[in-house]
Amino acid sequence: MNSIPKGYKKTEVGVIPEKWEVKKLGEACKILRGGSPRPIEDYLTTSPSGVNWIKIGDVSSDSKYITNTEEKIIPEGISYSRSVYPGDFLLSNSMSYGRPYILNIEGCIHDGWLVLQDFCCFFESDFLYYYLSSASVLKQYEMKASGSSVHNLNKDLVADVIVVIPSLCEQQAIAEVLSDMDTLIQTQKELIAKKRDIKQGTMQDLLFGRVRLPGYETKGWKHTDIGDIPDDWEVKSFSNIAYLIKETVDPTSNKSLNCVELEHLSSSTGLLIDFDDLSDKSSLKNKFQQGDVLFGKLRSYLRKFWLCQWSGCCSTEIWVFRPKSITNSVFLKYIVSSDQFVKVASESFGTHMPRADWNVVKECFFAIPAFYSEQQAIAQVLSDMDDELETLEAELEKLNHMKRGMMQELLTGRIRLI
Repeated sequence: MNSIPKGYKKTEVGVIPEKWEVKKLGEACKILRGGSPRPIEDYLTTSPSGVNWIKIGDVSSDSKYITNTEEKIIPEGISYSRSVYPGDFLLSNSMSYGRPYILNIEGCIHDGWLVLQDFCCFFESDFLYYYLSSASVLKQYEMKASGSSVHNLNKDLVADVIVVIPSLCEQQAIAEVLSDMDTLIQTQKELIAKKRDIKQGTMQDLLFGRVRLPGYETKGWKHTDIGDIPDDWEVKSFSNIAYLIKETVDPTSNKSLNCVELEHLSSSTGLLIDFDDLSDKSSLKNKFQQGDVLFGKLRSYLRKFWLCQWSGCCSTEIWVFRPKSITNSVFLKYIVSSDQFVKVASESFGTHMPRADWNVVKECFFAIPAFYSEQQAIAQVLSDMDDELETLEAELEKLNHMKRGMMQELLTGRIRLI
């Protein structure tokens, strides 16, 4: 029994509509490699009269366009490199990137880039962008590079990728739907960024007593070494706010605890994104209990923190803070995520692997509400804002999931728009 639906055909990339073409990418466009003069430093300039010198550092991970460059190349270096133009596609040779970018500027590229040109007879630009961003193309890159010790793109590998080619009219319709979805995603990202900024500002105001909650109005101010604070607040060193817990556990003798590593702590959000068991661990771990606050002391500027929801253990690159009796645990979480704390923690030792210094952090002073209930009230306001951000992030993930599903259906022709 024929399982191929009427109006479809079986191809190297699966079942697709009968009228869609299948080609190798190298047959549908020109693919060229960039080039670099040596030594490149002799040809670069900051003068605006130079030509745009396009590097991977000039691109954003969530943008489809390259719109400007940090550096320029002088005219003498142009003949050694590759000139590119608005509308061209760039691909990084490195498989760690593996995604396309559309140029909005003229410039030159080094040999770490590939450029795709002269594709207009076969592809509408936005459709090609989405197709080259698809899981189908990435899978082909990985299959063609399998067995190689270094998974890099090259001109021949990219030219050999199989692509589908609907009519230009249908390509445009597909691209418009996916572009609309990108607009929704970008709007959600901007809303999240705005809410984060508002929360950060609110946190600074509340933690310094510049804004007081109802029932805790400021009646006067007093001058301290850390500035003016409400007269019913106190100045405390961090070591008077929290204990540094140094209890360790040997994984070889205790396999029952869940283990949190640095990579499990989300940067800046206060969320735990994963954890391990101790089955394959051998080095000593720090022990924590519910209500403790974890803070990553390695590269502390990354703001990796978490209010522990259960007891377990963690990397020794993570500090375990336990609130003292005068300190609310949620309030403590917001102290260690504050700009003030992170700035002090970043006065680290070590250059290659900078670590925060407890001897510095413990002497840092903070303004603390004298009433435990005010700490709770501040913590509740900030927790509500975090809950809203978490909801918005979940909605963003749903949009991204929807887009991935739409790409899969539209770019294979399972769903037709015209």
